[in-house]
Parts: sequence; C-alpha cells; structure tokens
Amino acid sequence: METSPIAPAKFKSLRRGINYLGALGAKLRDLQGFATLAFELIQNADDAPGATQIRFIVSDFGVVVENDGEFSDCGLAEEPECLWPNEPAHGHMCDFHRFREVSSGDKREQSETAGAFGVGFTAVYQVTDRPELVSHGRHWLVYEDNPESERIVVCPGCDRCSDLAFHGTRFYLPWVLDPNSKLRQALRAPAAAPDSRQRLIAELKTSIPKRIDV
Repeated sequence: METSPIAPAKFKSLRRGINYLGALGAKLRDLQGFATLAFELIQNADDAPGATQIRFIVSDFGVVVENDGEFSDCGLAEEPECLWPNEPAHGHMCDFHRFREVSSGDKREQSETAGAFGVGFTAVYQVTDRPELVSHGRHWLVYEDNPESERIVVCPGCDRCSDLAFHGTRFYLPWVLDPNSKLRQALRAPAAAPDSRQRLIAELKTSIPKRIDV
C-alpha cells in the first residue's frame, strides 16, 4: 500500500559537509616525501604562463620557491567569482581564483597544463603551516585553520610584495617547528625535523633536473 509523502513543512534539515582540515590531512598523507614536494612545485611552475625557470632557496627560515612566470589575474581576484570562465578568450578561472578554489578541477579546462594546483599545493604542508604567495603585485598569506571566509589574508603592503625588481611568482614556506600547533594537530602531520633543511637540499640535488637552480 502506498503512503502519502510527508509534507515538506514537517521535514527537518541537517548539515552534511566536508571536514576541510581532515580532507586536507588525508590528501597530505598521499603526498609525503621531499621528492613529491619538489615535483609538485615544479609542475605548478611549469604550468605558469611564461615560466622558464624555478629556484629553490632553502635556509633556516624555511623554503622560498620562485619562478619567472606570473599568476594570471582577471583583475578581480578578491571577488567571489572569476569573470574568465564565461569569456570565450579564456574559458577557465584565472590562477588567483583557482588558488582560492581547492580541487576545483578548473585546470582541466586548459589543455596546455598538466598539474592539479589544489592537490599539488597541499604538499607544502609537509614543511609549513603558513605559506605565502607573491605574484602579479599581490601578496596572500594562507591560514588553513581559519574559518573558510578568512583563510586567505591579503597583505596591505610590505617589502615582499613591493619588490619592484622581482617579476614572477614566489612561495614563502617558513618551517613549521611546533608539533602541537593547531594545524599540525588537525592534519595529523609532524613538524619539521632538525635535519629537514639538509634532507630537502639533498633530495632537490638528486631528484630534479640540473637546469633547475637550487
């Protein structure tokens, strides 16, 4: 015997979502190893418009990765929606909006690219809690453990984003030293080890092409 459907007014709605940091941590565990970190950063640099070289600077501060290609910018990178997907001349998001949309899959819309930016960038959390991006005159600081609407902090101006002599893209990855930080605990990931600097340099020298400056 068929029963009458319940009137919509009697339904109770419950939230069903994703544990963002839990998902990030699971993805990070699939991207372990300094060789993987180097590969993902090289791949993303290779996909950057105009990039011809990449440089790794490994110091007591952390890791700086720079290339001579700039992020594409629709001009409204701080707005919720990118204008480019609906424009015939582009058909995909600009790199800044793509950076904001983790695992959006938008990179597949560009036939000349090979990487998956949201996935590849996750590898940097092996070594840092607070990555920074500088490109095209913008300087963004990433706080993954903030609420969704506050995960990217826009720098109002500093030496890093006002360096007029630099043209390209830089990622600043300060070593994470506190194993009990909020993000380390959420990702279930260790902090950098005392020998991380030496291990990373050794891995870069053996696993990446000679044409890349370390």
